[in-house]
Amino acid sequence: MAGYTPLTYQQTLSLPSSSSSSSSSSSSSSFDETEKFIPDIETNDDSRFSLLPPPSPLPPRHNHHPPRSLVKRTLIFLLPSFLQPGFVPPTPKSPTAYLDGIRGLAALFVFFCHYLYTCYTIATGYGYVPPPPPPSSYDDDDGGFGDWSDSGPYNESSYYYNTTTATATALPANPYQPNHHHWLKLPFLRLFYSGPPMVAVFFVISGYALSLKPLTLLAAQNKSGFSSTISSLIFRRGIRLFLPPVLSTLLIVLLVRMGLYTALDEFAHDERYIRNVQETHYRALNTTAEQVLDWGGKVAGFVHVWDWGGFGGLTGLDVHLWTIPVEFRASMILFLVMVGVGGVRGGWVRWVVVGGGVGGYCFGSGRWEVVLFLVGMGLADMDVHRDNKKQGGGERRRRRRRREEGWGWVGVSLVGLFFMSQPDQGSESTPGWVTLTEMIPGWWVEEERYRYYQSIGAALFVLAVGRCKGWQGVFTWGPVQYLGRISYAMYLMHGPVLHTFGYAVERFVWTRITGVETEGMYNLGFGLAAVVIVPVVIWVSDVFWRGVDAPVVRFARWVEGVCSVKE
Repeated sequence: MAGYTPLTYQQTLSLPSSSSSSSSSSSSSSFDETEKFIPDIETNDDSRFSLLPPPSPLPPRHNHHPPRSLVKRTLIFLLPSFLQPGFVPPTPKSPTAYLDGIRGLAALFVFFCHYLYTCYTIATGYGYVPPPPPPSSYDDDDGGFGDWSDSGPYNESSYYYNTTTATATALPANPYQPNHHHWLKLPFLRLFYSGPPMVAVFFVISGYALSLKPLTLLAAQNKSGFSSTISSLIFRRGIRLFLPPVLSTLLIVLLVRMGLYTALDEFAHDERYIRNVQETHYRALNTTAEQVLDWGGKVAGFVHVWDWGGFGGLTGLDVHLWTIPVEFRASMILFLVMVGVGGVRGGWVRWVVVGGGVGGYCFGSGRWEVVLFLVGMGLADMDVHRDNKKQGGGERRRRRRRREEGWGWVGVSLVGLFFMSQPDQGSESTPGWVTLTEMIPGWWVEEERYRYYQSIGAALFVLAVGRCKGWQGVFTWGPVQYLGRISYAMYLMHGPVLHTFGYAVERFVWTRITGVETEGMYNLGFGLAAVVIVPVVIWVSDVFWRGVDAPVVRFARWVEGVCSVKE
């Protein structure tokens, strides 16, 4: 893998688009490795490719001869890709490279979410006022006060209930009480560690990337290419989405049998350290055979795509992977919609059918994930037709460019970011969100009301960034593009790393260096541990990307080539 040399963008444009030699692979996403394609359109006008992403970011080439020693090759492979000998940064950047950057930062923020929420209450917004608990929650058998918190071992409320006077009284401050007025809980700032709105962003980008080539072919009246592309997408989607997590969870089984999970069982459920969310920590069984059989059963349940529950596909092997079967289901619906509208005229007719018909029905049913995929399809359709219109006169192009680079889209993006800042819990009792929460339709699923504005915000933000050159510069910055390349691997790897290396580092810091007797000591220990844990997660993700993720992309194409009818 260290010596792999991907095709250049220009070379890829010349590849045929048949199902047996489809030109591009997927680029990494937290929740999916979104497929990206270079269409084969019979035209000499290269401007038609201006909106198409480059080949998916496989490992960059290295200009050196691989060493003969197996040990040296292994050590070089284990280096982060950007530190390897002869590293050549990937080039060039396409006009849609910003999507990789958005996906990369979103994956990083998902990792931060899962790292922080084990120790801190991050679901509530700034100024959230917990309601006083009901009397029954405190009246236990001994006449004392029970722990009525439903999101952690420590009291989530600033009140306790006096069973004698039947009144709620303010509790004195204690180091374990969540601070709902912390400045990091303010809108916009909370996005740096918010996972759910990043999931919404992933789904919009997935819908965009999966739709771009089919819609481009439809616009070019290439029905044959459209059919073969949809067939290729459907054929490879399951392999692309499910095979990497199957391998990542098998790695978890190996870590468990090596004792790395078992050694941290007690710490993973120790309320002195893990004070908020205590994730399922996979335990060792009696024998390796039992462990492998248990893994097989959990993987079978994970791949089971018929559960439309809120967290369908949730598995105790790695609780973060629940979005992958959701991605698969929404992708299949997206492909079905594209086939259904393949013969429908473009423009307003298609928008009425897809947006007002299918999209409206999904929205009315509360299927936010499908709506986001369809939004991504709509954005791709807008860009395809916008590209066609750019063939007009130079003055008209300049006016359109000025509109796209104007401050209006910055304003739209800020509105989107504010909506994405909707608290995951208690928005009805959070200043700035009370009225907005009351406006959420009553038929929206009660348990997922927090996804309502987060989904709207994700759609607005991706729309605005696609039309704002200033924003795009942020997401095409080299380090952010690197995060985009390893984003799917980061999504798969951050859980196992946190449950092994991460817990070990936190335990060492809190027990040997800082202690946890005060809030300041606890926070200092968490910060010191983060300095070590965050780079290690990125490094392991880089290795997994090159060792597993990128080979799976090529494997999916190889399987398709073997199984496809040659034209």
